[in-house]
Amino acid sequence: MKSLAELLKKQMSSHKISGEALASQIIFDTNNFLKENMVIEGEEIKPLYVKNGVLWIGISHPAFAQELLGVSDDLLKKLQNKYNKKMVQKIRTKSLTL
Repeated sequence: MKSLAELLKKQMSSHKISGEALASQIIFDTNNFLKENMVIEGEEIKPLYVKNGVLWIGISHPAFAQELLGVSDDLLKKLQNKYNKKMVQKIRTKSLTL
């Protein structure tokens, strides 16, 4: 008998939901990683979306981009180990307007 997870994975893979669900999980994991490895007091830095193998992270100030640079290799390795390497190939930053 197949597990519920296996059945859901099969159903999701037959629809576009699979990629969107994976992207959501990557955003969730990235957010947790940033909270654990960086000093964040609010919405100064947050993962935005995954598109074409690029994880986009929003930053409110250039200093946060510099701080992110210090942990981005570890984050990328962690995500690539957990997910398909093609899902997250690069990490890029984007300015946030608060």
